[in-house]
Amino acid sequence: MERNKGIIRTSIAGICGNVFLSTFKLLIGTAANSVSIRADAVNNLTDALTSVVTIIGAKLSERKPDQKHPFGYGRTEYLVSLFIGVMILYAGVTEIIETFGRIRHPEPNDYSVCTMVIVSMAVLVKILMGLYTLHKGKIYDSTALQAVGKDALSDSAGSAATLQKRVQEEYPEYEIDVKMRHRIE
Repeated sequence: MERNKGIIRTSIAGICGNVFLSTFKLLIGTAANSVSIRADAVNNLTDALTSVVTIIGAKLSERKPDQKHPFGYGRTEYLVSLFIGVMILYAGVTEIIETFGRIRHPEPNDYSVCTMVIVSMAVLVKILMGLYTLHKGKIYDSTALQAVGKDALSDSAGSAATLQKRVQEEYPEYEIDVKMRHRIE
C-alpha cells in the first residue's frame, strides 16, 4: 500500500514537472521558430501521459484477487511498462517524421542567448526529474517508474545535444566536436 502511494506521489510530481516543461518549451519553441524545441515540448507532454498511465497501473495493482483474476493484479505494472515503451517509441517516430519534414522545407530559427540559457535550465530540470524518478523507482521496486526515469534522462541527453549544436552554430570558433576529437587521438 505504501509502495503504491509512493509511486503515485512520484508520478504526480512527474505530471506537474512535465506539463510545466511542455508549456514552457512550446512557448520558447514557437518564439524561436524551433521545431526541435517544439518537438521536445510534445515529448514532455507524452511523458506526462506516461505518468498518468503509471498512476492507473499502481491503482489497478492494488486490487485484490477476484474470480476473474485469482492471483490478483500485481503484474499490471509490467503491462504499464510495456505501454510506456510503446509511447516512447511513438514519440521518437513522430520526432523523426517532423525532422525530415523540416529538412525538406527548412525555415530559419531565431535563437537568442536568452533562449539557449532557458533551454539549458529546462535540460537541467529534466535531468533532475529523471534522477529523482529513477531513484524512487528503485526504492519502490517499480519497473514503470524506472522506465520513466530512464526516458527522462534520455530526453535530457537529446535536448542537450540539440542545445550543443545550436551553441556551436552560434559560436563556430568554439568547435566542441573537434576539441573532443583531438583529446581522444
